[in-house]
Amino acid sequence: RPAQRIGASRMACNFCAAMLSRPATVIAVALIATLAFASARAEKAEESGDNEGAKRHYREALAGYEKQERSSASLNNSAIIYSGLFRLEGKREDIETAARLFSEAFELQPANSILSFNAAESLLNAAVLRVVGERIHPKLLQFEAGVSPLTCLYQNESGKEEIVNELKADPNFRKALSRFWEALLLAPKNTGLYA
Repeated sequence: RPAQRIGASRMACNFCAAMLSRPATVIAVALIATLAFASARAEKAEESGDNEGAKRHYREALAGYEKQERSSASLNNSAIIYSGLFRLEGKREDIETAARLFSEAFELQPANSILSFNAAESLLNAAVLRVVGERIHPKLLQFEAGVSPLTCLYQNESGKEEIVNELKADPNFRKALSRFWEALLLAPKNTGLYA
């Protein structure tokens, strides 16, 4: 399946969920809207090739989300932003942070199949990035591509077996498998989970 970009529309849904999940004051609603718009501006800048503007808007939104009350929506949105920063800068710590935040968001709402899938996909990307290590520069990956970058790391069956064993040993990979199964159990009719 093609790599799925999680962007401003998902944040808008989280905005609505945040408004419905707790009593919101006018100030809190305005702050959430401001952060969603900063994220949308970042995504638009990224799509138009303005990477510096995108980074600035992502960081603006991230600073706001980090000041918010810890909720599944704020953690999920922060993780989305860290994924965007990884695409722009290729810093390994950004994808690791995204994986951790997606996982924390799922832990707060374990019956949410979207959060489970987000955590699974991000944990898988972090595991793949660890296995790739220094063999491929992370800026070249800028991915949400699953295991496909691993095919560049071997030339024969013994090399493939070594890479597969390295991936299986990664704790993020084991967590990713668990989250993918949970997402399947929570949303068995979601055909995207079977790809």
